[in-house]
Amino acid sequence: MVAGISKLVLVVSAVGILVTGATAGSRVVYLGRDMASGGGMVQDDNGTQYRVGLGDSIAGLGTVTEISDGGLVCRYELSDAEKVHLRGQHAVVYDVREVRIPRLDTRIIPMVR
Repeated sequence: MVAGISKLVLVVSAVGILVTGATAGSRVVYLGRDMASGGGMVQDDNGTQYRVGLGDSIAGLGTVTEISDGGLVCRYELSDAEKVHLRGQHAVVYDVREVRIPRLDTRIIPMVR
């Protein structure tokens, strides 16, 4: 452990994130804010759209910690068993995975001739 650092956070920024676990192979896309509830709207590979709020869990991503016009942030704290598994694969062992998903329509760049 590095002096002064209590947790190692892995930050992932993704266009549309493939999630693992119960929804392995699924792609989650952030569509933007739901102004009525203040939450956010996400869509999975099946085209199913659903509302998420702060503190809600998204399978494979973790807990929603931030919702803005520009993106969605989820955090997942690894269990001791998951850390042991990473060590066994000689991978970087981190305490928290933070995933940042930008809003879908802010990534579309118009092409003009």
